Amino acid sequence: EVTDPAWVRVTVDGQNRLEGILEPGAVRNWTGERAVQLRIGNAGGVMVSLNGENLGKLGEQREVVDFTWRLQDGRVITTTPTPTPLPRQLPSARG
Repeated sequence: EVTDPAWVRVTVDGQNRLEGILEPGAVRNWTGERAVQLRIGNAGGVMVSLNGENLGKLGEQREVVDFTWRLQDGRVITTTPTPTPLPRQLPSARG
């Protein structure tokens, strides 16, 4: 359930199912055979449930989070991608 406006992208079994802003009160459900990927642009504004289990909020207000749930050997495995470090800025040449 959405408690605060949040940008959300949902990919189910490799197919984009939603990409946009959800408003407070919105409730959405997705079912996958292999994997469900979720990116939330305001993690503190979205309550998540998985197979009836309330996972709560997956992050803080205005925090961007990525989660993937995969079915492996009959069990649901949760993964989060490793953040990509920002490139270091090279000092500018001054002349």
